[in-house]
Amino acid sequence: MTNKWRPTPKKWESLKPVVQELRSSQTPAEKVLWEKLRRKQVAGLRFRRQHAIGPFVVDFYCGKAKLVIELDGSVHKIAQARDTERQTYLENLGFYILRFRNDEVFSAIEATLAMIEKTAIELCDARFEKRISPPMTGQVQGSSCEHQSTDHLWRNHLIE
Repeated sequence: MTNKWRPTPKKWESLKPVVQELRSSQTPAEKVLWEKLRRKQVAGLRFRRQHAIGPFVVDFYCGKAKLVIELDGSVHKIAQARDTERQTYLENLGFYILRFRNDEVFSAIEATLAMIEKTAIELCDARFEKRISPPMTGQVQGSSCEHQSTDHLWRNHLIE
C-alpha cells in the first residue's frame, strides 16, 4: 500500500536534488531549530528536515505525529499564495502545520520547542486513541485479567 503523500518516482527524481540542496544550504534559523529537533530530543520523536511530501518540500516533519513545521522568513512573505496551496494540500492529507517566524526561533527557542513538543504529543495521543478500541468493562473473554488501556504506556514512551 502506498501513501498518498509520497512523491511519485518521477516526481522524486526532480525533487531529490532540491531536497539535497535545501539540506546543505539551511538558513540560520533552520540550523538552530534542527540542532534541537534532531536525534529525538523533543518528546523522543524523530523529525526529518527538508522532507518531500507530495509535490512539496517541508522544512521539518514528524511522521509519528503527522506534524509539519515551517519556518517563515523573507521568502515566505513573497510566496504566500504557494504557502496557502501547500497548507491546503497538507491539511487535506491529515497533516498538522505549525508555522514559526525566523525571529521566534532566535529570540524564543525554548517557547518554540515547548509548542512543538506539546503539539506533537497531543497529535500522537489523538492518533493513538483512534487506533485502539475503547477500554472494555469487565473481563476479557477467556482471560482472568481485566482489559487495561495502554494510553499510559504511550505517554510515558513519548516523555522519556
